[in-house]
Amino acid sequence: TLLQASWALLLSRYSGESDIVFGVTVSGRPGELAGVETMVGLFINTLPLRICVPHQGNLLSWLQEVHQRQLTLQEYAYSSLAEVQKLSDIAAETPLFESILVFENYPVDATVQAQAAEAGLSITQPKSHEQTNYPLTLSVSVEDSLYLEVSYDTSRFRTDAMTRMLGHWQVVLEEIAARSTQPLDVIPLLTPGERHQLLVEWNDTAHDYLQHHCIHHLFEAQVEQTPDAIAVVFEDEQLTYEALNQQANQLAHQLQNLGVRPDILVGIYLEKSPALLVSILAILKAGGAYVPLDTRYPQERIAYMLADATVTVLISQQSCLRFLPDHDAQLLCLDTDQACLKQPTTNLTPSATADNRAYVIYTSGSTGQPKGVAVGHDSLVNAYFGWEDAYRLKEQTSSHLQMASFSFDVFTGDWVRALCSGAKLVLCPREFLLDAEQLYSLICREAIDCAEFVPAVFRSLFDYLISNDLTLSFMNVLILGSDFWSMAEYQQFQQICGSQTRLINSYGVTEATIDSCYFESKGETGLKTEDIAVPIGRPFNNCELYVLDNRQHPVPIGVAGELYIGGAGLALGYLHRPELTAEKFIPNPFGAGRLYRTGDLGYYLPDGNVEFLGRIDHQVKIRGFRIELGELEAVLQQHPQVREVVVIVCENNPGDQRLVAYVVSDETAASPPELRQFLKERLPDYIVPAAFVNLDTLPLTPNGKIDRKALPSPKFQLVSDQVFIPPRNPLELELTQIWAEILQVEPISVIGNFFDLGGHSLLAVSLMSRIKQRLGRTLPLVTLFQGATVEQQALLLQQQADPQAWSPLISLRPRGSHPPLFFIHPGGSSVMNYQRLVPYLGTRRSIYGLEARGFEPGQLPDTSIKKMAADYIEVIQTVQPKGPYLLAGWCLGGTIAWEIAQQFLLQGEQVPRFIFIDVNSSMAMEQIPDTTQLLAELVGRYLNLSVADLESLTSHLRSMTWEEQLVYVIAEAEHRNLSLSPGFGVEQLNCIVQVQWGHDQAAQHYSPQPYPGEVILFQAEEGVAAQAEDSTLGWHALAQQVTLHWVPGNHLSMMRDPHVQVLAQHLQDYL
Repeated sequence: TLLQASWALLLSRYSGESDIVFGVTVSGRPGELAGVETMVGLFINTLPLRICVPHQGNLLSWLQEVHQRQLTLQEYAYSSLAEVQKLSDIAAETPLFESILVFENYPVDATVQAQAAEAGLSITQPKSHEQTNYPLTLSVSVEDSLYLEVSYDTSRFRTDAMTRMLGHWQVVLEEIAARSTQPLDVIPLLTPGERHQLLVEWNDTAHDYLQHHCIHHLFEAQVEQTPDAIAVVFEDEQLTYEALNQQANQLAHQLQNLGVRPDILVGIYLEKSPALLVSILAILKAGGAYVPLDTRYPQERIAYMLADATVTVLISQQSCLRFLPDHDAQLLCLDTDQACLKQPTTNLTPSATADNRAYVIYTSGSTGQPKGVAVGHDSLVNAYFGWEDAYRLKEQTSSHLQMASFSFDVFTGDWVRALCSGAKLVLCPREFLLDAEQLYSLICREAIDCAEFVPAVFRSLFDYLISNDLTLSFMNVLILGSDFWSMAEYQQFQQICGSQTRLINSYGVTEATIDSCYFESKGETGLKTEDIAVPIGRPFNNCELYVLDNRQHPVPIGVAGELYIGGAGLALGYLHRPELTAEKFIPNPFGAGRLYRTGDLGYYLPDGNVEFLGRIDHQVKIRGFRIELGELEAVLQQHPQVREVVVIVCENNPGDQRLVAYVVSDETAASPPELRQFLKERLPDYIVPAAFVNLDTLPLTPNGKIDRKALPSPKFQLVSDQVFIPPRNPLELELTQIWAEILQVEPISVIGNFFDLGGHSLLAVSLMSRIKQRLGRTLPLVTLFQGATVEQQALLLQQQADPQAWSPLISLRPRGSHPPLFFIHPGGSSVMNYQRLVPYLGTRRSIYGLEARGFEPGQLPDTSIKKMAADYIEVIQTVQPKGPYLLAGWCLGGTIAWEIAQQFLLQGEQVPRFIFIDVNSSMAMEQIPDTTQLLAELVGRYLNLSVADLESLTSHLRSMTWEEQLVYVIAEAEHRNLSLSPGFGVEQLNCIVQVQWGHDQAAQHYSPQPYPGEVILFQAEEGVAAQAEDSTLGWHALAQQVTLHWVPGNHLSMMRDPHVQVLAQHLQDYL
């Protein structure tokens, strides 16, 4: 019992769970049965032992409970594990336990001992060598002492981890033996040496710094050293250190005239420009603290922040005023307030101290409203000196790139690192973050040698650099922080860096002044790509990092716990929220000061670095922004049609996290666009979900909580609520394929909105890059925000189209492991007619289509089967240089495929099999209708006209000129609300009719010759051919072998649902 209890306690501490199950063995030899020990046979059985480890309680009482449970287990000593598994709710493929505890007891028979003694021998410590199929087997034997031995799967566990585990087990056993009446929660795991290492050695970061200074004093000192150096650059504007200081001084004097004093909060509502830096420094110099207000935030959020912070003065500019909500602050408009220009340019007499507030940053809050985090000067000054010491800023950097949003605390880190070290701060236009080419151009132009990226932005830049054979070899300090990135990426990113480039991962929270620790590979950590995340490293100077369990005790190396941050970097607390401050900022149980509970999970690596695992609660970080899911849920529930809501993070691809909202409505469900607009009026864009899923009810666990794991996958729910319209031309087809790859959503409607389908600004960058790569054409990123559908993108790309670049080869499905299938267009129509068939054909082969010439403006249609075949062979061989080839065609497409095979045969290539869909073996037309009749027949097919109506329409059209006929048909289509592509008009309709006429001419003049191949023929049941007596429908005269399949429908309907599914089912047998 003692050993089982100690092992359960150890597993509970390791896992953080109170309900523990492991395997135990029972001998199966009852002691009351005489002679049982001499019976031959395997009586041993393995059973699961389930032990509840309470967080609190008396040790002795709990040991008695465990003993009672062990006695109960004996009643089932002969039950098999298979029986237990069936009776449990655990899936058959899931093991009941992964560790087994074996108590070894091999008493030596007295007779054997006596015989040994007679021979002058003694038998001691009998042992057996056993092997189980469990990942972890613990064996215990007893002689004069207790012997513990562990066998483990080396693919799951490291030797050093197992050594530490045995040490922890020993500590637990010794504690239980020494103090059996102590409370359970005070029993330690760590050896004294481990505890000292974790709490003292790895947090030995004390370092002197100018702790009594304010942050603007460091800037003023730098102005004295380099007054003429460039301090800040934005587009065509720049300021030297002296000019920046003087302008800040003038504004600071004016702010003091308006009543700004220490701890007074001043709002800044400005677009990105040097004026931002002037305003920040001016507020600090005046003694106040700045409150960043993002001009892209909804008015409702800005109004709340202004009121909650009791902002007394608000700095803005004319262009922003119309977006400001009503407020009570004094407004200082930089571009119209002339009083500032009359103020002195000299430094002000210091009024603030290091204990005063420097800024207040608002972060997402679980109540539905953001919460303000107040940070003092002393913490910010410590942060600067931590960066200076770790990154060697003055020695290694001279030009810093600033990319973060003004409302994000990383912005403060950017300006502090640059302007307190004498470097140039380059403000990056927001749109450059979404355009890797412009971003790289700016980096080169400004000779950037220090930059901090969120991983999502850097991934886009990395892809651009790799695809264009460019590097960042000139970068000295490259920081990636605020989000997850992998070890595999760490090694990939090093490929584009110089030998001197320091590639750094930083970690921090707003409540601990931006950054608390960092990781940089120095060769001693043994980086492995199989490790999931880049470690967050070790603490900066005067920062402390602890990994603690739910009792706030340190956990061993390799065991997950909550990250706590201590030291000089902690914020003052939450603005006007003393209860929340007391809850999150707790007294340090290991020394002086406070600790901040981050809510993040992590664990120590053996070398002292910390690895980040994710969140404990429902707070997340997406693309660098910290989001409280509770805030989003609270705001969504304010919608009048929403009864219940839960929001989760969905990650289809590593690093691509998206918010998904599951909504239960009262009666009529609100549409995703309605919900999205509702949130956009109240929350920043980065908090608005990528997808909304309407449910009848939310799934619940047995104890009544929301079962987030049981929520349906949003992948198939992301399609817009609008009518689904498939691609109608080759360009739209290519775009939908690209969209599907980027968004990981299928199918894509050409009128579906990119952002409604789960897209965001960084995916937009990837989309435009993929379009350029695939189509060779560039669309400005802004066009996606102006017209976010495939339909609108196709229109823009058509306007750029180069007629000389046209190719008949179109990818209908780009991926496949076997040689491709080539579909040839039907007569007078587009290869797009195969789009309903392709999705049902599996993924074994890539599928291409051969498009007819003549649909593009200025193109003349082909009128020769032989010429079409020759042209198509040329492009077919660009993707498959050598045969055998697999060709397919519907209607005239079969005729062209037949001629392609004839020409391939002359080249020595083979087409052993054809797939023909309703192809006439005669391949010729008896009579060619004129263009008016063709136009009438085209309309008749769309409107399903009777023979009489068709004749009437043809007669009516003949009374008009050709131009009038086209105009009349377009008008009639619009009147009947037919789905026409945008921009479809007289010119496009004329092209369709002329292509049909040209193909009829080609068919009439073509005479097919026999070919030594097999024809797989799929024929419409409702066609004329169904009445034929010839079982091969005439193909026996041309083909070596014919296999016929009948498909429901007529010539047209056989290619539409549901008949096309029957066609596909038969056709797949030949792929």
